[in-house]
Amino acid sequence: SFESMAERKNISLNTHFSGKFEEAYYDQDKLEKIVNNLLSNAFKYTPQGGAVSVNVNLTDENLSLEISDTGDGMHKKDIDRIFDRFYRVEGTEAKGSGIGLALTKELVTLQNGQINVHSEKGRGTTFKVRLPVTLKNLPDAIHLEREPTPSLEPEEASIGTEEVTNGKVVSSQDN
Repeated sequence: SFESMAERKNISLNTHFSGKFEEAYYDQDKLEKIVNNLLSNAFKYTPQGGAVSVNVNLTDENLSLEISDTGDGMHKKDIDRIFDRFYRVEGTEAKGSGIGLALTKELVTLQNGQINVHSEKGRGTTFKVRLPVTLKNLPDAIHLEREPTPSLEPEEASIGTEEVTNGKVVSSQDN
């Protein structure tokens, strides 16, 4: 877990969650991969004694995720290419393959989301992700089929090959 990683590396992990989470539609698998990739990078590039912060805000239409670290940061020339497949910032080649951020951007884009990065050399990096959580803002490739259910039973929906309870999680067929 990231908590144990923070403890092992003596990194402060700060989290903040705000907003109502009554009903949100999202692809759980893709969201987990996005969060894991961004947090893995944050811990990978944050030195001992540094900090990683996670802020999550849910509005009526979007989930906003912000992950910041107090690592070394990047130069502007690297920021422009950070989402390119196999690109690695000079001096960090031993720390990764250059695939994680390209995959993360692809997963965000598949869900009609946006991802941005702000970084300054010597000051750390912040990734901001915004994903829609309403059916009307999800990609056309997502199909939510509601099946008739007896009253007092949870509503079920079939999406591709996945089954969803209470219509909370959706998945596109291009997994």
